[in-house]
Amino acid sequence: MVVDAALGYRLPKQLGIMGLGVRNLLDEKLRFQDDSFRSLTPVSGQDPIPRDFRGNFGFVPDRVIFTAITLSF
Repeated sequence: MVVDAALGYRLPKQLGIMGLGVRNLLDEKLRFQDDSFRSLTPVSGQDPIPRDFRGNFGFVPDRVIFTAITLSF
């Protein structure tokens, strides 16, 4: 099970929002199978995309801490 958490704070006078979040809070190890091979086709027997650049770029298997600030004027 993967647990995510986030906190937000609205700035005074509606100037914006600040946030702090953590993905994979418990740092669980995941068994992830990349299925990007379904959309990549080698051209004339050569691999057009290096192996290091394949995969789901939105997937991060480790704990990630992030912040966000949205300002309104």
